[in-house]
Amino acid sequence: MEDRAAATREQAATRERAAVTQQRGATQELAATQQRTAWGQHEKTPLRQFMRTETGSAAVLLAATITALIWANVDAASYESWWQTPVSLRLGGFGISQDLHGWVDSGLMTFFFLVIGLEARREFDMENCASGAGWRWRWSPGWAG
Repeated sequence: MEDRAAATREQAATRERAAVTQQRGATQELAATQQRTAWGQHEKTPLRQFMRTETGSAAVLLAATITALIWANVDAASYESWWQTPVSLRLGGFGISQDLHGWVDSGLMTFFFLVIGLEARREFDMENCASGAGWRWRWSPGWAG
């Protein structure tokens, strides 16, 4: 009976040592990833600190939404003419010209998806995605369609 108890204690200690070793390995892997990528560098700038707070970002979005809603409902003609304003980029004899709505649709949406792609790459580098454990669950909704 004592042999069984001793064997059980030894198995428990072995499992505990393995768990601690695995945890240390994950911590070291995360530290190594932060040193390899630019995302690990935490520069403290006022804009970066403001954009990291959910409250600050939400306040900017809420203010822009309220302003657009009020403007569109108070003076719809002015709002519509603002979106139809022509904007051109010219270099010598070459140029691109679209209305403001077209620039927002094509340019800013491209920039938006670039930022989303960079964020996905950051998640892949920094989080459990790098170890392969969590990436399947995070990306499975996208694969499902």
